[in-house]
Amino acid sequence: MGPFARGRATIGRSLATSAAVVALLLATTSVMALVTTVVVPAGASTLPGGLTVGPDGNLYSADFANGVAYRVTPDGDVSVFARGLLRPTGNAFDSLGRYYQSNFEDPASPGGPDTITRINRKGIASTFATNLVGPVGIAIDAEDVLFVAMCNANQVWRVDQAGVGAPFATSAQSFACPNGLTFDDIGDLYVVSFNNGIVVRVEPDGTTTDAAVIPGGGNGHVAYVAGSLYVTDRVGNRIYEVVLPRRKGAPTVRLFAGAGVPSSLDGENLVATMRDPNGMARNAAGDTLYTNEFGGAIRAIELDLPRPRKPNRFKAVSMTDTSVELAWKDRDRREEQFRVLMAEGRKGKFEVVATLPRNSTAATIDGLRPETFYQLRVVAANGTSESRPSRRLKLTTDTAPGREMP
Repeated sequence: MGPFARGRATIGRSLATSAAVVALLLATTSVMALVTTVVVPAGASTLPGGLTVGPDGNLYSADFANGVAYRVTPDGDVSVFARGLLRPTGNAFDSLGRYYQSNFEDPASPGGPDTITRINRKGIASTFATNLVGPVGIAIDAEDVLFVAMCNANQVWRVDQAGVGAPFATSAQSFACPNGLTFDDIGDLYVVSFNNGIVVRVEPDGTTTDAAVIPGGGNGHVAYVAGSLYVTDRVGNRIYEVVLPRRKGAPTVRLFAGAGVPSSLDGENLVATMRDPNGMARNAAGDTLYTNEFGGAIRAIELDLPRPRKPNRFKAVSMTDTSVELAWKDRDRREEQFRVLMAEGRKGKFEVVATLPRNSTAATIDGLRPETFYQLRVVAANGTSESRPSRRLKLTTDTAPGREMP
């Protein structure tokens, strides 16, 4: 077993406190991508719900009108995953591989009460939460707590594993049928609304801040990849990228995909067309986005993220007999994480001993052995792309307390 790593992220960020001061750059994105049609499920309705990627790498697409959730392989093979849902919208998987599906409104009981269905890994469905208020998007944190966009209450609720829900965040000015939501890599929650173009950031204590404005409005869902949010614009038949600031300043909004024509033409991201895109999901590697559209088509968007710049000024700030505190300079804003690599001895193999979120500039590595020679490096990564490694840091840990040198 290797040493235990304790990552300590040094992160600072100042987002805009008003939508009026958010930077808007109506230009092409710097990310090149190819949009292709994965499949149009046979029998799918024209009204898609949410979209998510499961731990098995397959897509799970909700069919709002037919009450069905489809399982779709990346190659386009389709099967029915669940039936009997009630206007299914947002969906997500927890860490145990259980699937959660929002049921927006029971047609037999307009206005609620609305529910969330849970399907376990054996395919057994049960009602997980009730008495909700127009549940749509679902995001699940590291402790398997659900955060659910409540369209009809203009709130985000927190739902624990007992299925008990309560309001978590409210923004009377900016929530307008909150629809999609996602976590970034430092634990902030981002929410987009169906009836306006405002992207709202929700901090872990429930505090809300307007983060960005999407032109046209009518946002569907949102996904996070490598320092950016990708938001579907149903009204404009486009997808926008919201580049989050590395530290200070406002996010930048850029057109990412879609020529604005309501059709489903494949091609490069700014030439391809989309028809009322709604769901938004990413694969585990972070190199592919998926969306579903009016008409039932599921589209893949293969990202070609630029390789991050390598961190520099890598150094040891302090050291003991069993730990070392490291620091470096972050030179990019497109990384999704940093990885600290370490080798024991002069010919040891470098292995990852710490993984930290974007914007991190420090880490502490514990569990080292006294009076032992180590080599360390740090790299920045996004998706499947990794920066060149930093300079190699060489050090020998201190003598254990109470032990005299020979």
